[in-house]
Amino acid sequence: MANYGPGTCIICGQRFTRRSNNSVCCSHECRKIRDKRRWIAAELNGPPKISKCQVCGKEFVGRNSYKIYLACNNPECRAETRRLAGIKSSERQAKRKRERGTMRICLKCGHEFLSAHKFNRICSDCHNNLDANPIGATWWGAVI
Repeated sequence: MANYGPGTCIICGQRFTRRSNNSVCCSHECRKIRDKRRWIAAELNGPPKISKCQVCGKEFVGRNSYKIYLACNNPECRAETRRLAGIKSSERQAKRKRERGTMRICLKCGHEFLSAHKFNRICSDCHNNLDANPIGATWWGAVI
């Protein structure tokens, strides 16, 4: 390992052997403290960003320049934004499921249905109408 000379830690002041020309911290713990301080400074000193709440339309000031604010500080607006984000996420998941799904023929009724999973053999209508103990029903090719 190359020796880049002695250095002084900017966090604790301890002398240490540097591993590169850019080394300013003596240990992983001091580096974590430095990163946290830099993040807090950037958060507090960043230019304010004026955003418009997507729920109530009120303008508010956000402190972080790289973060997109969608809702003001009102708890109801924040809850609604989280709810809408969850709905959008589930819609994207459903769309991906439909896109990768394949058409299958139901073993019970014979109708075609869209299946996102390779083990689905019965359509959702027949699955919802199954009795507790169906007599003569076929399930994955086996007669019950």
